[in-house]
Amino acid sequence: MSYFAVVEPALYVNWRIGHHRGKAKRCISWHMHALVWGISKQMMQKRLRILRRRGWYQELERGLKPTNIKPVKPGRLPRAVGYLLKSPISAYRVSAVDYILNGKDVVDEDGVVLRTFRQSKAPLRHGERLTLYFAMRHLYLDDLALAGGEGRLILATAKRLARPKYTPSLGTPNRLRRRPGASRSRPRFA
Repeated sequence: MSYFAVVEPALYVNWRIGHHRGKAKRCISWHMHALVWGISKQMMQKRLRILRRRGWYQELERGLKPTNIKPVKPGRLPRAVGYLLKSPISAYRVSAVDYILNGKDVVDEDGVVLRTFRQSKAPLRHGERLTLYFAMRHLYLDDLALAGGEGRLILATAKRLARPKYTPSLGTPNRLRRRPGASRSRPRFA
């Protein structure tokens, strides 16, 4: 199977995990958007079902799907690639709602209505953008991209064309490098 994919963080602003210095941290779900070709939708769904059963993809909460497949319609490939490469633009919220099946509430043996969860999104606020910035500041786009099959050549070409010639290596933080032999002291001002 051939694919080109990019990993993206989704910030859940009202969902907390773990504890850090007495405060729960916001949940960031690192997930992948991928263009896959050379496989039918049915075969892809079957493959994802197997991976979900094996525990590779887990739902955040009951009612939230861990995977989603959407075929790219003719003429929409540029838009799909743009979506793959976009920076995060939304913050997500998880809400508990009554579990309804076939128009009726689902209840347990005690008669209590079961709950399920829904996900909603809104544009990122300034502080939420900062949260994602600090989570991603050490990453470049080529750190977040992966590919397989025929997609490997596409990714290799994109990396070669996008990386400036003066970049020393992958994984270097986004900061200026000191020239060899340059003084380590701060400049002095009169």
